[in-house]
Amino acid sequence: MTTGKLDMNKKTLVISGILLIIISITVIFVFGRTYTVSGDMPSGTDPDKVEITIDEEDIIKVKARYAEGDTFRADIEGIREGSAGMEIIYSDERADFRYFYVHRFGIITEGGYLGKMRGGIVIPLAIILYLLMILMYCVSKYRKDLRYSLYQYKNIGDLGLIVFIAVTIVLLIPGILNYTGIESAVSMALSGAARFTFIILPAAVVMSILVTLSNINLMRKEGYNWRNMLGCILGILLLASTITPWALGEYLQRSTVIDVHNQNRSAYYVELIVENSISAVLAYLECILIGTIAVGVKAARHIPEFNKDYILILGCQIRKDGTLTPLLKGRTDRALEFAEMQKKETGKDIVFVPSGGKGNDEVMSEGDAITEYLKGIGIPEEKILTERESKNTYENFRNSIELIREREGSSPEIAFSTTNYHVLRSGQIALSHGIRAEGIGSRTKSYFWINAFIREFIATLYTEKKKHIAVIVILLLAILAMVGVLYIAIND
Repeated sequence: MTTGKLDMNKKTLVISGILLIIISITVIFVFGRTYTVSGDMPSGTDPDKVEITIDEEDIIKVKARYAEGDTFRADIEGIREGSAGMEIIYSDERADFRYFYVHRFGIITEGGYLGKMRGGIVIPLAIILYLLMILMYCVSKYRKDLRYSLYQYKNIGDLGLIVFIAVTIVLLIPGILNYTGIESAVSMALSGAARFTFIILPAAVVMSILVTLSNINLMRKEGYNWRNMLGCILGILLLASTITPWALGEYLQRSTVIDVHNQNRSAYYVELIVENSISAVLAYLECILIGTIAVGVKAARHIPEFNKDYILILGCQIRKDGTLTPLLKGRTDRALEFAEMQKKETGKDIVFVPSGGKGNDEVMSEGDAITEYLKGIGIPEEKILTERESKNTYENFRNSIELIREREGSSPEIAFSTTNYHVLRSGQIALSHGIRAEGIGSRTKSYFWINAFIREFIATLYTEKKKHIAVIVILLLAILAMVGVLYIAIND
């Protein structure tokens, strides 16, 4: 049912896009066949005595002239396709020169092939309206997906896309407020991604430094391996990608190897495509990273509904004497805290499910170690169901669920407790195998968070790769189209 409704929304978006195109074309055809020239004339000047000279009188003609206060206006219309210049002479000391292009079907633009036209503002308005509709659709989809499960990777992609579209809309607004034609609006839109990456450049620099310092601390505490270097790698890539378009542009502007200064040469447009493609893809990936952080924090701070029958405690390394490490103790204490909150809120008891097998360097299974800790603080044995065979997070869930089903004969309401940075990943692993459970996170050292976010960021890109590739392809096609529009506007 939900899928059908989403499909219907997609159909609505397609139909709305077609309608906006039809409306835009209609507005331009209705209003664009005439154009009103306006200019300030000396006070008291008779508009009928203002001299108008047209260098190509078989291309445009003046239909009417009139004054509104000290503003002179002249209505013109096209005769045939072509370009023409118009000089408006108010007095010996005051004159104006205008340039017009008459398109096929009589549409008139001022200032160039894709300059200002009557009704032309409908195009950027329609684009922003359509982006707002897409934004509303994405927000609605994101909220529905969250209600189904907080731990889906597509939630990250959806939220990142929401941020990207919202930023795009904000960056397009100045193009409407300062609208002087399609060419200027396209130039403004084309530079939007570059402006976005430039705006967050200080944040990217600070983040790169903090991530590197955090990873150095992580490697000192947890060991030197490539997984613990993910933050450093991403920080360097982020900084390099942000600076690359600017550095490339600066180099080419000063280089004599490739001529990127002549707007009539292809090199100029190739540079535009390369620079803006890098900026657009980087801006999109930065928004996905923002989505990763937001969803990860939301998952870590989430408190499950107080209707749970069981709470799994996901195991991790224990000490050599069989006692709990601070990390595992934090997970266990968080489960106890949730049980207390639920009891206070609803009066319902919960069964603890310590989960974890025995490693080669461990004296007992992690499940048994947690069980001993729970018994030591007074939890009765009938409120503990120990799982002792699992070797990873998926097996934690699978084996624990099997034990619960053997005891219950059904699938009751389940929560799980793990370290805060591990909640999203654990929930996603469980969900990918058809296990529905809500997680609660215990606090841990801040330097674990960086690599956790990066791991989820990479996992999101991989899991939702078709979606991300589709968005990036659309972005690149849009950039090609906008550069094509500029090429036509300048070279036609």
